[in-house]
Amino acid sequence: MPCSCAEWRRWIRPLVLVLYALLLVAVLPLCIWELKKDKVGTHSKAWFIAGIFVFLTIPISLWGILQHIVHYTQPELQRPIIRILWMVPIYSLDSWLALRYPSLAIYVDTCRECYEAYVIYNFLVFLLSFLSNQYPSLVLMLEVQQQQPHLPPLCCCPPWPNGEVLLFRCKLGVLQYTVVRPVTTVIALICQLCGVYDEANFSFRNAWSYLVIINNMSQLFAMYCLLLLYRALREELTPIRPAGKFLCVKLVVFVSFWQAVFIAFLVKVGVISDKHTWDWDSVEAVATGLQVVVKGRSCRSTARLHGKTVIVTGSNTGIGKTTAIDVARRGARVILACRNKQRGEAAVVEVKRESGSDQVVFLPLDLGSLKSVRSFAETFLRTEPRLDILINNAGVLLQGRTEDGLGLMFGVNHIGHFLLTNLLLDRLKECQPSRIVTVSSVAHNFGKIDFDCLNTHKALGPGTSGIITEVLQIYCHSKLCNVLFTHELAKRLQGTRVTCYSLHPGAIRTELTRNTSSLVRFLIWPAKFFSKNTVQGAQTTLHCALQEGIEPFTGRYFSNCTVREVFNKAKDDAAAKKLWELSERLSGLQ
Repeated sequence: MPCSCAEWRRWIRPLVLVLYALLLVAVLPLCIWELKKDKVGTHSKAWFIAGIFVFLTIPISLWGILQHIVHYTQPELQRPIIRILWMVPIYSLDSWLALRYPSLAIYVDTCRECYEAYVIYNFLVFLLSFLSNQYPSLVLMLEVQQQQPHLPPLCCCPPWPNGEVLLFRCKLGVLQYTVVRPVTTVIALICQLCGVYDEANFSFRNAWSYLVIINNMSQLFAMYCLLLLYRALREELTPIRPAGKFLCVKLVVFVSFWQAVFIAFLVKVGVISDKHTWDWDSVEAVATGLQVVVKGRSCRSTARLHGKTVIVTGSNTGIGKTTAIDVARRGARVILACRNKQRGEAAVVEVKRESGSDQVVFLPLDLGSLKSVRSFAETFLRTEPRLDILINNAGVLLQGRTEDGLGLMFGVNHIGHFLLTNLLLDRLKECQPSRIVTVSSVAHNFGKIDFDCLNTHKALGPGTSGIITEVLQIYCHSKLCNVLFTHELAKRLQGTRVTCYSLHPGAIRTELTRNTSSLVRFLIWPAKFFSKNTVQGAQTTLHCALQEGIEPFTGRYFSNCTVREVFNKAKDDAAAKKLWELSERLSGLQ
């Protein structure tokens, strides 16, 4: 007896899903193995895998589109749904073609991005079509409802009047994106042809950064208007459950963009690098690649340090203590330079226990006191005959003043280390080859040096309000000082075998924020789930201190155990020299 249409529809979908699953599980690994045997390049392998996923997504999307076309019973509602569903195959083909033909990416992306705006518009049409069919007197119904206040961050603005005004402004808010997105896309295409687009490079000297800001502001306002409409008509929209559909549309349209931004950020901080890639030679190679993405690269130096002396500032906690443990294990005599005597002596016990070395001593050093820095240097030079590695690790994220009247972050993060390095420089030259390692941060990219403020206030920022944005901004300024200091120091050490490096250790779960406000700690807390532990965070410091063969990169900035390019402001010769001369005056070296 032949199956009815209803019975056929019951078993065809499970059958298709099973066939697709078998294809993915059986055919894909077989094809990859064949590609490996034929020694096909990594790019071709990636393109092939992407093609498999395109093959999976397009039939599934077309199946949904065909279902609506076959059962075309509510044209007003189904037309926008069909247009939205076309977004998935368009995205898939766009990504696949861009991967295979990178030079065509800007053109296919232009078409796709214009369609994005059309998708958002069709979602609004879908909602309004449903409401118009169900509630012919929608405007009158809205007018009698309670007025909807604006959501943050627009909560201070007067609410929009209910009724026709609310509907019109929500429509206008969505429609502006359908205009802005195609316009900025065409501008991007023109900028690309003119060579000033520079996609995925975080710099305000290219067009991409500005267009990203404009697009995101427009996107967010369109999303905001849709959300405001949903809040006003939540009960009326309940039958079609729009929240899930809204999230799906939002994910399809925006996740690929933020994915691209995230990848660009990983490239910027050095997690992804064209100089460090891996192929499918073994399972271990894949595991290594995943390890690099998750927790960063490791220092591969096998150097032994017997007979050598290392100073590590801020070594009673965090990556400083972990660095001290590692160099002590390698046989070095380690000086823990810390402000707090009790915690410093406790760290000596722990470092000795973890390293198995008894060549670990504590010397008090308060980088916020020029007197303490001079006392430390005097004691060290009197009692220790060698200095082979100086690791300027200590740092604070805290507003305030030092006992010498300097801004606290400027004084501790820069001036203290500047003075310490200069006081110990002759001993480093006597023991050359030797190294100076200064722990900076990727935050230096957001910093600037206001020399007028430094001359006037002896600080990197005039305020002492403790506002979180101000505190973080001054921290960024202090980290830029570290990079500029290393840049200038390398120039002054030319002709010697003393080399110096600055570095970004990564986002690390340390006690850097222990003295900050509860608000700062609360805002930073979620980042802990994506942060390195102290062992992972110490690897770039150890790489700069120990790795053989990096001497030609003296004065350079490292991240993820790799030398990195920096913005012009971080290698500005004039600014570095001016900062050095100002630091000499403020530290009393002149």
